[in-house]
Amino acid sequence: MTVIPSFDPRQKDSAEPTVEVRVEQRTSSVFDRLFFIFPGVLLIADLALTGSGQWSDVMGFSVRRLLLLLLASYTTVMWAAFVFWAPRALAGVLGMALFLLTWSVGFPLLYDVPLTNALNDSQLFLGLLFAPAFAQMIVRTGCWPSALRLIERSIWLLALLHIAIYWVEKVSDSGAAVLVLAMRSVLEPSRADVETNFMIGHIPDGFRVFWGSSIFLLIGLYLAVRNFAQRRLFVSVVILLTISYAIQLTLTRAMVLAIPLFLVLTWLFDRLLTRLRMGTVLYLFVGIALLALTLPTMLLADPTLLAAVGLGREVSDDIRYEQVMALTDAIMNKPWFGSGMGAYVDLIRSEESPWMYELSMLALYMKVGLVGAAWLVVVFMLYGRVEQVNTHSHQPLPASIRRAFSRIGALLFCIVFASNTNPYLFSMLGWGLLMFTYVEFCVTKHRWQVAGAPA
Repeated sequence: MTVIPSFDPRQKDSAEPTVEVRVEQRTSSVFDRLFFIFPGVLLIADLALTGSGQWSDVMGFSVRRLLLLLLASYTTVMWAAFVFWAPRALAGVLGMALFLLTWSVGFPLLYDVPLTNALNDSQLFLGLLFAPAFAQMIVRTGCWPSALRLIERSIWLLALLHIAIYWVEKVSDSGAAVLVLAMRSVLEPSRADVETNFMIGHIPDGFRVFWGSSIFLLIGLYLAVRNFAQRRLFVSVVILLTISYAIQLTLTRAMVLAIPLFLVLTWLFDRLLTRLRMGTVLYLFVGIALLALTLPTMLLADPTLLAAVGLGREVSDDIRYEQVMALTDAIMNKPWFGSGMGAYVDLIRSEESPWMYELSMLALYMKVGLVGAAWLVVVFMLYGRVEQVNTHSHQPLPASIRRAFSRIGALLFCIVFASNTNPYLFSMLGWGLLMFTYVEFCVTKHRWQVAGAPA
């Protein structure tokens, strides 16, 4: 049984003329809801609100990974017929599989890196292995508008929680400590006597409210701008300012700088898409995001430069600068193929996860080298062309689609920018961030396709 729904009008920019787009989609079956939609809802809420997911350790297994396994298994089975009609998507999946075999198994074994470390370090790429299947399942079931509402509300709650902790501290000196302890007892019950993921308390710059899932506030910034014209002006401004304020309270410099960066890049990409073909801009999105942002990050790690521009923090800046030097030396020792996933240098930041560094993109190059980085660019390009739309068409993009692509590109850059100095990208949290961006990209391309773009 099939239905022919129209698109949710809230997805259109209000300045655009109304264009009714109807496309045949199958209804969600009981199996979709049981093995895809329901696990997906739980996983979204978990990633957005519970940080590192340590809470599930008390059950003896990771609920988060179980949900991911259900999603991966079901979407891969449902996608099996689709790949025969989209060989580029299959090529991307095979390319990712070969990357994992080479850099997550082959080189670690060659250089005596424990395979457990390598596979734990490869969580992001293992998750992205089924990304095209996941995205196409969402496109074909038409469940994304409902999922977006859930994601947006979860991030509103996350932002309000940041603000509440801050103001509880302002009212009562011990109030925030009590609240944080209560949160830790629920979210990190197995880590009560060890280093916490909750970085909440006084630092020289003020009172900081930050933990793993705080980086999801970047998605909140994106959604606030995406849906700005679909609400009353006052409501839209309040939402945008609330998300921005919550980001400010994290005192994470990369995330705070991402606020103006997102707005500037959205404008810049919109200008590019009016002058360049979609395929050309797609190469810029992937290539520059993966490669070019690392150089300014290395420069910004210099404590002297940070102090000169008023962004210096004595202890954390020295630690990051030491990482730059140690990781750069390791890159120069094995520049082409790297040392394999799970590898680490003499400077260890976490005894529990020695392969994890704040300068995560620089650490990636140490592990995969220039060849591995170039391989990932090709794989991501193939992923980006999964929908049957001619990205090299000379036909101008509809303004609403152009603006949507611009926002998505800006979000991708901000995620990579913030992850350059924070160790969250190469984990389940990073997978959630990139999957959100990728699904938005695929859904937007699908809208472009059914609106009449050349096949």
